[in-house]
Amino acid sequence: MAVRLTQHGIKRSALVAVAALMSVGGPAIGATAATTDAAPPEVTATARAHALADLFGRRHVLRAARTSGDLRANVVNGPGTVTAVDTVGDSDPRVDISDIAAVTAGGRVRFATTLPTTPDPRTDPGWQQGLSFAGWSIDTTGDNVEDYEVGVFMSGARSTGLVVSPDGLTYFCNSNTAYSAATHTFSASVPLRCLGSLTQLNFQAGARYDTSPASTAPVQVSDTAPDSSALTLAVTASAPVAAAGYFVDGFGNLASFGLASRAAPKAHVADRFGFDIVRGIAATPDGGHLYVNDGFGGIHGVGLGTNAFTGQVIGAPYWPGWDIARGIAVAANGRGGYEVDGLGGVHPFAIGTARKVAAAVGGPYWPTWDIARGI
Repeated sequence: MAVRLTQHGIKRSALVAVAALMSVGGPAIGATAATTDAAPPEVTATARAHALADLFGRRHVLRAARTSGDLRANVVNGPGTVTAVDTVGDSDPRVDISDIAAVTAGGRVRFATTLPTTPDPRTDPGWQQGLSFAGWSIDTTGDNVEDYEVGVFMSGARSTGLVVSPDGLTYFCNSNTAYSAATHTFSASVPLRCLGSLTQLNFQAGARYDTSPASTAPVQVSDTAPDSSALTLAVTASAPVAAAGYFVDGFGNLASFGLASRAAPKAHVADRFGFDIVRGIAATPDGGHLYVNDGFGGIHGVGLGTNAFTGQVIGAPYWPGWDIARGIAVAANGRGGYEVDGLGGVHPFAIGTARKVAAAVGGPYWPTWDIARGI
């Protein structure tokens, strides 16, 4: 039995990249693509990519970020926290933003947007079958031009979220997403390492609601916030805090345990096998997803808590019929990882897009001895 700890966190031109990221259906055993929790079939990844692109636009220019004292209705709660209220009634009630917040903690930044009068996104057709979403446009270089986009879409009661480049061609990492029915708030937790080296970031929130999800020419209403300028968030360095752990047995059954009196979120897994073939488990840095690998080299995605799964694995090795894969690890930035075979070979893979991942060098290798067991 293997165990790893986990921490409790699209554009118009993304026709291929995002379609792969949010592909429908799960792989058979041995497939190198991760399992996904698909949106309803009629909502394609390309259509969702267009929706996010249309709201923010390619290389969206944020309204000039100002000092906290100049931001209308802005409240700075601490060096790593910023909140703001948006004018209520300035857009369609189904997408009207009332509150925005961001906070850094545990090596992650968590964005939140409240839509107090939107229909229940867990059941509403506009959210389930349409092109509705909540999102954030992020500038990390101080030039007020976006460098990253985060989008949250609904799939039943669970949500899908990922971080991509403004042109949608580069996938950066998963985000740990949630919807709170009690507060009508969408949130996304993103690992700071996913956003590069930074001491502060500027951001704006946005949301779009599809008023005619059954139509081939959807009518959409939207809101962005703040209305005055971008928000500036100081990024504080803090150590990650382990909050829960997960076990996997050889058949793919997952079990969890809490740490420091915190319960682990439920793991949602589609792949269970009728024989002893699962060999390793690894957590993504957003804290909302896991990867499990089988002995043939196949890698399978798992969503935790309210997260559906996104993040296709690309370039992983595959040995059909040969039970030789022994372990898996995900990089700290969530953009790739490594799989080890029993002979000691270490094989890199990318997550999301086929970017090159650094090769492992200097490790041991036993060409005729199946002896390596983890990474």
